[in-house]
Amino acid sequence: MAIPATCVILGFGYSAGYIATELKRLGTNVIGVTRDPTKQHPDASLSGWDKPETKALLAKADAILVSVPPGPGQEAAIKLVQDNAKTDCWLGYLSATSVYGDHQGRWVDETTPTSPCNSMARNRLAAEQAWQVLPEHAIFRLSGIYGPGRSILERLQRGNARYVIAPDHAFSRIHVEDIGRLVAKAIFRRVTGIYNVADSMPAPSHQLVEYGCRILGLPLPNPEYLPTIHKGDPLWNFYDANKRVDGSKILKELEICLLYPTYHSGLGQTGKLLARKLA
Repeated sequence: MAIPATCVILGFGYSAGYIATELKRLGTNVIGVTRDPTKQHPDASLSGWDKPETKALLAKADAILVSVPPGPGQEAAIKLVQDNAKTDCWLGYLSATSVYGDHQGRWVDETTPTSPCNSMARNRLAAEQAWQVLPEHAIFRLSGIYGPGRSILERLQRGNARYVIAPDHAFSRIHVEDIGRLVAKAIFRRVTGIYNVADSMPAPSHQLVEYGCRILGLPLPNPEYLPTIHKGDPLWNFYDANKRVDGSKILKELEICLLYPTYHSGLGQTGKLLARKLA
């Protein structure tokens, strides 16, 4: 199995930067394509989908990773890949575990039927299906992503964290560094199929608030209770699906362990980084 010499990443957001860093460490040349000029990263080009240089990059790529969210621009990106990628190119798509929908707290794995609860999740599932345009492809269903700059710790510091008590609601998460390591190694191995990417400790969100406050030495925010959350609230989509995500398949296939198997270890590391910045 040939090691991918060049990987093109379409869409270059938070997770893509960590994946690119890990791919480079493994010896793969990485080129990111984004249409958002605010995405400042040494591996991200500001070429658009229709630029000749983007088409030339795709024609040479051994692997393409798609981090383009559902919505405007997706059809153009799909056509770009179909028209320009090599027939033996590997393709991966970053999806989300929201496609499983609500399972009343039960465990789900890659064999669990999908049943998205809302339009965002339904669009994500449709995007998964639309992006299966090359013979060798993999779908990575990411759980709730957190890490430096994007965790409960920063929200607590800003004073905009919500403390919603919902003991029976479980959420699965994954640290962005582990996304980088797992997806990069999956590209390196050219795996195919569907893979959940989740840590081993699903937990209600109020437990993270409590742990974050202990790390930062802050008082708990005023509590809210799940029955008071209404459908117009931005948090509604977060609580309309209750499930625990089994992410063991990709760990076994890649023979790799998570750096942060629980939110305790992940938030602990993020807390140390914050402490260094404040020192």
